[in-house]
Amino acid sequence: MNSEEMYGRINTCHRLLETMTDSRLLNEGDERGLTPLHLASKEGHTKVVELLLRRGALFHSDYKGWTCLHHAANAGYTLTMDILLSTNPKLLDKVDEDGNTALHLAAREGHVAAVKLLLSRGATLVLNKSYTSFLHEALQNGRKDVVNAVIDSDQCSEALTLFEPDTPQRCPIVDMIELLPDTYKHLLDSCVRESDDDHNSADYHIEYSFRWLQTPLEKKLWEKNGYRPLAAVNAMVYYNRLELLNHPVCKKYLAMKWLAYGSKAHFLNILLYLLGLIPLTYLIVSLRPSMSTNGTGDHNITMVKVSFQEQSLLLSFCMMMVLVMNIYAIIKELVQISQQRLKYFKDYSNQMDWSVAIFSLTFIIPVMLNVNSSFQWQAGAMAVLQSWVGLLMYLQRFESVGIYVVMLSEIMKTLFRVVLLFFFLILAFSLAFHALMLNQKEFQSLPLSVMQTFVMMVGELNYQNNFLDPYLKDELPFGLLTYFVFVNFIIVMPILLVNLMIGLAVGDIAEVQRNASLKRIAMQIELHTALEERLPYWFVKQVDKNSVVVYPNRKCSKHHISQLITGIDETDEVWSRVQAKSQQCSKLQNELQKQKYRLKEMSGMLEKQHCLLKLIMQKMEISSEADEYDGPVNLRGSTWLSLRKTSRAGRTVSRWVPLMKAIEQKKKKRPEDK
Repeated sequence: MNSEEMYGRINTCHRLLETMTDSRLLNEGDERGLTPLHLASKEGHTKVVELLLRRGALFHSDYKGWTCLHHAANAGYTLTMDILLSTNPKLLDKVDEDGNTALHLAAREGHVAAVKLLLSRGATLVLNKSYTSFLHEALQNGRKDVVNAVIDSDQCSEALTLFEPDTPQRCPIVDMIELLPDTYKHLLDSCVRESDDDHNSADYHIEYSFRWLQTPLEKKLWEKNGYRPLAAVNAMVYYNRLELLNHPVCKKYLAMKWLAYGSKAHFLNILLYLLGLIPLTYLIVSLRPSMSTNGTGDHNITMVKVSFQEQSLLLSFCMMMVLVMNIYAIIKELVQISQQRLKYFKDYSNQMDWSVAIFSLTFIIPVMLNVNSSFQWQAGAMAVLQSWVGLLMYLQRFESVGIYVVMLSEIMKTLFRVVLLFFFLILAFSLAFHALMLNQKEFQSLPLSVMQTFVMMVGELNYQNNFLDPYLKDELPFGLLTYFVFVNFIIVMPILLVNLMIGLAVGDIAEVQRNASLKRIAMQIELHTALEERLPYWFVKQVDKNSVVVYPNRKCSKHHISQLITGIDETDEVWSRVQAKSQQCSKLQNELQKQKYRLKEMSGMLEKQHCLLKLIMQKMEISSEADEYDGPVNLRGSTWLSLRKTSRAGRTVSRWVPLMKAIEQKKKKRPEDK
C-alpha cells in the first residue's frame, strides 16, 4: 500500500482500498512511523491524499514527530498543504520533537509559496527548542526569497521581533545584516514612503521610518546582559556593510541623532579643545625668545621673563587656561583608559592627545616658574604643532569635510609603511655617498648623508652644487664611480621608488575613499553609542524620533543650517530617487512588453498545435481514455492560495497519452488485418 501512495498511483490505490478488509491497515506505519498519508503528502500526490482522507486516514506523527503537513511543507507542495489544512486546521501549529512547526521546515528549505500559504492561514510564530524562529531558519540557510516574502507580509513586525535575549540566537535583524544584507536593504526600502503629490509641489514629502533601526527604549533594561544601543548600525559597521550605511534611511537616522545631541556634544568637545589651543597659540606668538651669538659661536637664547603682577591680564589668563585645560585633558584620558581598557590604546588619536598634554605642560610650567632654559620652548613648539594637527581629528565627524581628513590619514599610513619597507635603499645610497664624497659638507657625517639622500629622493638633487661644480673643480676623489652611483640613484629613487610610493598610496583611490567613508561613519556611530550609554533615559526618549518627514521643495534658513552641519542635500537626494524610479519603471515596462509579445507567440503556437491534434484525433477516430492513466499529475506548488481553483480546473491529463495509446493500437491491428 505504501509504495502506491509514494508513486501516486490513484487507480491502484482505489482497487487496494476496495479490497481492504481491515480498515486499520489504512493508518499502519512502517519502521519509521510513516503512514500512507505521510508518504502521499511527502510526494505531493493530491489525488491520493484526498482519497485517503475520504476513506478515514488519521493524522498520526512519525518517529520524528512530523505530521503529514510537516512532510508536505518540507517538500513545498502547497496544494497538498491546502487540502490537509482544509481538512484539519489544527495541523497548522503542530510541533515535532524539536519544537519545529511546518513553517520552520518550509522556511528552512526555501519554499516561498509554502511560507506564504502558512502565514495566510494564520500560523502562530513560535520559537523551537533551540530558540530558533522560522525567520532564523531562513536567514541562516540563505533563503533570500523567503525573507523578502516575510518582509512584504503582514506578519513582518512579529517575525522580526521574535527572539529571546540571552540565548544563542540573536535578533533576526542582526542576522539579516550579517548573512543577507540585500534583504535588510529591502526592509529599509519599505521604510521610505513618498507622498502622492507632484514632485515639484511644495507639499511633496518623503517619510523615513526608523522602526527597524531603533531598539525600543524599554530594552535598555538589557544593559546588564550586554545590550548596547544602536545595535543595527553598529552591526553594519562591524560587518563592513557600507551600502547599508549609505542607505537614505540610515543617513537620515544618523542625521537625526547628530542634530538631536551628537552635534551638541561634539561642538562642546571642540570648544573645550579650543580653550586650550587658542591660549597656547597666543603664548607661542607673544613669548617668542630672542637669540644672540657670542664670540665663540655659541647661541644664547633669552626667554621672556614672566611676572603675574606686571604682565597683562590676558597673558596671565592664557597661561592659567593652558595649565588647567591640559590637566583636565590628562584626567579625561585616564578616565577613558579605565572605561575602554585595551581598546583605548588602539586609537592613535589618544596617543596624540597624550603628546599634546605632556608637551603643553612641559612648556607652560617652566615658563610660569621663569626657568632659565630653552628646553621648554622646544616643548612649546611641538605642543602647538600637534595641537593644530589634533584639531583636524575633530573635523572627521563632519559629513562635508570629514571624509577628506580620514582619507589623508589612510594615505599617510600606507605611505609610512612603504617608506619603512624601502628604508634600506635610502641607507644604502647614503652610505655610498658618505664614502665617496669626502669633501662635501652635506655628506660629512652619516646622519647628514641620510637626510641629504632623503631630500634628494623627493627631487631636490642640487646637482650643480653637490656634483657638477666639485667635478669640474676636480674636488671629487672618485669622480667616475660617484657619477655611476648618482645615475643609479636617480633611476631607482626619484623615478622608480617615488612613483611606486605614490601609486601604492593613492592608486586605488576608490577603495581608499570607501574605507574612509566607512571609518568616518563608524566614528559618528561610536560617538552616538557612547552618548546613549551615558545619557539619562528621559533625555534619550525625548530627543529620539521614530520617523522624519522631509519636504524637499520647502526652503528655509533651518534647511541650510542642517545641510551645513549634516552635509546632506535633500534636493539632490530626491532628484536621484525620482531618476532611479523612472529608470526602474522604464526597464519594467520594456520587460513587460517583451514578455507580452512572447506570450502572444506561445499562445498562437499552442492554438495551432491544439487544432492539429484535434484533426488527427478525428481522422483516427480516437476516443478519450484518460481514466486508464494511473500516475501522479500534481506539480510542486509555487503559487498563491488564490490560484488554487484555477490550478485544479486546468489540471487535466495530457492529451498526448490517449493519442500515443491509439497509435500503438492501430499499429497492432494493421498486421492482423493483413
